[in-house]
Amino acid sequence: MPAAIEQDWADQAGQALAFTALSAVALVDLPLVVIDGAVPPATRARLTEATRRAMADLPAAGIDRPEVIEGDLGRRARILGAAGLPLAHFFQPDGLPLRRDGP
Repeated sequence: MPAAIEQDWADQAGQALAFTALSAVALVDLPLVVIDGAVPPATRARLTEATRRAMADLPAAGIDRPEVIEGDLGRRARILGAAGLPLAHFFQPDGLPLRRDGP
């Protein structure tokens, strides 16, 4: 993908991610946002930086802005997340259901 097109995409996606992250922080007070996924490292870095810039431009009166960092799990994130479900089911106080019962 040409760099200019990727940068334009990263800028637009960064704005959406920053808005979404700041909205979540307003509800849950999270200190950290991790940008990760099955994308090349250079693309992830570009998206992370675009999200940081967009986050700085959003109004945030009374909200502590979270730190935005790059993750390094990439494609492994899905695998590790799925592997964590049985652990959460058995070891969290109320557990997580392993399957949904119902319609």
